[in-house]
Amino acid sequence: MTSNLTYAIHKNELVHISQVTSGLDCNCICPNSNCKGKLVARKGKVKSHHFAHYSLEDCGGAIESSLHLLAKDILRKTKVFALPDLIGYELKSNRTAKVANKLTGKIEKVE
Repeated sequence: MTSNLTYAIHKNELVHISQVTSGLDCNCICPNSNCKGKLVARKGKVKSHHFAHYSLEDCGGAIESSLHLLAKDILRKTKVFALPDLIGYELKSNRTAKVANKLTGKIEKVE
C-alpha cells in the first residue's frame, strides 16, 4: 500500500491538505527538515488529495517528518499522554506477562 503525504508546512505551521488551495498556490514546503522543498497540493477527482514535491520525485522522509510534527502538535495542545500496559514474553515459562501497568501523565513542554 502506498502512503500519500497529507501534511505540509505553510507559514511555519503544520497544515492538512484540506486546509490549502490546489497546486503551487498552496505555498507549502516539505516537513522534512533535510528537504524543505516546494510542494504541490494535488486535489483532483480520481486519487486521494495529497502533497507532492514540485521538483523531485520524493525526498524519502516527508511522511515520517509530518507524522512526527503532528504527534508533537497533538501533545502540545492536549498536554497529556497515555501508554498501554506493557506486555513482555518470559522465555523460561514460555508465556506472556504484564511487565508494567498503563501509564498516563501530563506534559509541561514539547520541543
